[in-house]
Amino acid sequence: MSTAVTANPSPGAEERMLNASMSGHNAAIDTLRALAAGMVVLYHMNHFGLPVGPDEVVVLGALGVNMFFTLSGFLIGRAVLTPAVFDRPKYLRNRSLRILPNYFICCFLMLFLVEPNTIAHATPWRLVFDLGAHAVLMHGWFGSISTSIIGPLWTLSHEWIFYLLIGLVAPLLRSRRGWIVPLFMCVLAITAKYLLMARAWSPSTGLSNPVCRWDQFALGIVGAQLSLMSGGWKNRSRWVMVAGIGGALLLAYCFYRQHAFAWTLHAKYVAEHAKPVSRDFAMKFDADFFRSRSNAVWFPWIFSTGMALLLLAFTSGFRRLDGWLKKTPFPWMGMVSYSTYLYHAAVLICLARGLRTAAEGTLFHDRRVASVIVLFGVYAVSAFCFHYFEKPWLVRKASSPPAK
Repeated sequence: MSTAVTANPSPGAEERMLNASMSGHNAAIDTLRALAAGMVVLYHMNHFGLPVGPDEVVVLGALGVNMFFTLSGFLIGRAVLTPAVFDRPKYLRNRSLRILPNYFICCFLMLFLVEPNTIAHATPWRLVFDLGAHAVLMHGWFGSISTSIIGPLWTLSHEWIFYLLIGLVAPLLRSRRGWIVPLFMCVLAITAKYLLMARAWSPSTGLSNPVCRWDQFALGIVGAQLSLMSGGWKNRSRWVMVAGIGGALLLAYCFYRQHAFAWTLHAKYVAEHAKPVSRDFAMKFDADFFRSRSNAVWFPWIFSTGMALLLLAFTSGFRRLDGWLKKTPFPWMGMVSYSTYLYHAAVLICLARGLRTAAEGTLFHDRRVASVIVLFGVYAVSAFCFHYFEKPWLVRKASSPPAK
């Protein structure tokens, strides 16, 4: 059997391949990426004393993490199911080029420029364990180090564990019994959360254990499976509309439920504290909201179902919406969202330190003005890191050889 020989493309051709790939992005999905990253950024800005809105509203930004997990399940599901032949080495190579180089640069900058005390104050054994777990993206299993280098990176560990899992079970996922994979992940996640609530299992990570998040990834996979089947549906446009409206209603319900709880809790919190602290309120909100079994077990499931339905609708119709969104900055913000997610905490740490020393009466002393400046700083750094730390590796990913 002969194999065709393909010449390596020139650097200019590689760049054109990447630009073509980016221009072919679904603008609605990129917008959801932008919203998820923006929600997390605003959530963390309040933590650093940079107000961007009422605490009872900004705490909803934590839902951006759920959005990212469901998005990953959907996009990875499509990436595995779409090719005629699944090439596991190519899949792992593409996933590695997508996230690892920028991630390692981010960790290096945090350890040696932003937070050098992480190394200086650690014992040798703790340092080896911490750096080793982060190097292989397994720190998400251990509560003591999951946020040690930089807080948001615990979610990236969850993503990586999910990528490896799907790479392992891809043949089953691509078969006629592919529905078994998301079903197994959902059952395992829900069982783990029930065991946690019953105190029969007590991992150091609690509800942030990777297994407890698998239902969110799994529902994204279900959305991907349905989107690839939608071409053969009867009355397809009607079902797509139903999916879009149903998904939007489920998400609206989740936002409303969390906001109503946050509003009540915030009134009580302010009454009990002379000087309310946004960070403390956010931690109390997370602890109190997810104390009930229905919120801990089923709320993320409802939210991810809404996201999956919305993603199904966005990839099966709504072309006018896609065209309109391309005229806004949201697709660009979605394109740099990975760099935004990686570096926003580092930017917030550095700028918050400088703003604390701002003299009274100066422009930077006004916290709301400072918040706007910081927000622009976050996206400026995101654009820089995307262009210099992320895009060169995406070019290599776009020019990877086809499966033989």
